[in-house]
Amino acid sequence: MSETNINGQRIIANLGKDMDTMRNGIRKRLRKSLGFLLLLVMLGAMTVHAEDGEKASGAPDDNGKAKEGNVTMEGNVSGDLENNAAGQETETGTNAEKKLPTVTESRITWDGGELRIPVDLGDYSGRDDIFASGMRIVSEADGYVFNSRFNATLEGNMVIVPFRDLVEVSDREQILTKAGDYTARVGFYTEAGESSESEFTLHVPSDSTVWKITSVTEKFDGKEDVTFSFVNGTNNYEIESISSIEVFVGMGGVNAPDLTSGFTFDKRAGTLTIEKEKIKEALRYSKKILDGSGLDLGTEAAINVGAKTSKGIDLYRFNRIFWEGGISTTAWEIDFTDCDLTEPEPTPEPEPTPNPSDKTVSEFAGTGSEEISISKESAALIEKSALAYIQKNYAEELAVLGEDYKITSRLNLSNQSAANVQQTVKDAFSSLLNGKKIGRYYEIGIMADVLQDGKAVEGLKEIAIPQLEEKIVLSLKIPESVRKSGRTYQMFHYKNQKAEVLNSETRDNTISFRTDSFSPYALVYAENANTGNAASANSPKTGDETNMLLSLVLAMLSVAVGFTVFAMKRKAIHR
Repeated sequence: MSETNINGQRIIANLGKDMDTMRNGIRKRLRKSLGFLLLLVMLGAMTVHAEDGEKASGAPDDNGKAKEGNVTMEGNVSGDLENNAAGQETETGTNAEKKLPTVTESRITWDGGELRIPVDLGDYSGRDDIFASGMRIVSEADGYVFNSRFNATLEGNMVIVPFRDLVEVSDREQILTKAGDYTARVGFYTEAGESSESEFTLHVPSDSTVWKITSVTEKFDGKEDVTFSFVNGTNNYEIESISSIEVFVGMGGVNAPDLTSGFTFDKRAGTLTIEKEKIKEALRYSKKILDGSGLDLGTEAAINVGAKTSKGIDLYRFNRIFWEGGISTTAWEIDFTDCDLTEPEPTPEPEPTPNPSDKTVSEFAGTGSEEISISKESAALIEKSALAYIQKNYAEELAVLGEDYKITSRLNLSNQSAANVQQTVKDAFSSLLNGKKIGRYYEIGIMADVLQDGKAVEGLKEIAIPQLEEKIVLSLKIPESVRKSGRTYQMFHYKNQKAEVLNSETRDNTISFRTDSFSPYALVYAENANTGNAASANSPKTGDETNMLLSLVLAMLSVAVGFTVFAMKRKAIHR
């Protein structure tokens, strides 16, 4: 064999060894690459879920909105306030470690009532010793700050400036009565000595005039009514009605029960007239209390008046005036030196109501509606109450009939549309809702007729029985339109100009409740927090990002498996 052939075989042999070495190196690098690739996939999955967690916990998304669970909330903090809050520092320099509260609205509208200012508590919470030091108005035009600071309290994440304080300061310094924008500052402080101020624009949309009270003492001899006058305000400061009057007397500081009747109010004329007998009753009451304690009644009494504004704000002692130094006093007084407070002769007792005759029949005719039902015991109580009420209040009419008459009563139920319900009733119900919803309004009442010879007696028909002697149980079917799995139900009742929640029990689409009076009712429901969207609040995310991630993982695993199979086949061939 020639030398050339020998060298060629050696070259080929060496080339084969080099190829084997190269293939082994490729397989090793492939296994390392596959491991690294799987590590990248796992890290990517962890990163996506971490981002989901941040968004679910309230971190802002790409549109500058914060998310809580599956609820998106718009932020209302202006850029100026964010920069201001981030750059705030206190004199002690400790605010770099703990951020003090700031106002979260750049512009707040005040249109009567208490002023509510939303704040970000920063690094504090309601349990920390953080307080609102008040609010003040900055006059940019004149370049000064009003000396008087509006009182304010911090309740949760809201600073509240009471309406009374807004009136008093505005009355003394004539601010917040003109429409326009005011630069306002709210201060905060801690017991540790840290403090800060946060600024916002206070918008007043309409001009107003504060009511004016003049200090006066009226002579009262008990023979004539007493009239007090004032100049009514306008818009935010207009007095709409008088709710109560307090007569305050004596060295011991005694006041009789507030008067809720016995007076007239003319808001256009700005006059309040109190009936003479009501004043004397209050003075006699206080005199009796003071005499028992060995104290003198005196000769003067302060008249404190509770009122309501046209914006619906209750005012306690609206007729107070302020002197220099911020001291307030009641503006209206009476001098009763010449008033005879001798107790009047007792009023004779009314004739007792005659006992019902054994011959008088009272029967319950039913409900007249399949939607509501009562027990036999409740029906018997209605019969008894209707008989007692009619014999007490229609004694003269019944006397003409002798004993030959019968009383029949029934329970009426009528559905009411929201449009037919008085606004005062709806407002009273709304004050108790707290997130619940009204499913249906009802009017429930007991009516009675007096029958003679089987016919209703004229003038004794459709008599409303307002009150029962005891409570009865009513069972009301829940309308199908209101029924829904997971809902809970309650009955609201409007009585004596107030709304109340009745004790009730729901079973088999029927709600049962106890009552003894009859007027507007409302069936109210609440969605169960454990159903609906809340049930899936903690479930895994199954949106587009998760689907894309799963597809990516499967694709990469397919490629990795393909490479592994290919390498194994190659290895088997070369063996």
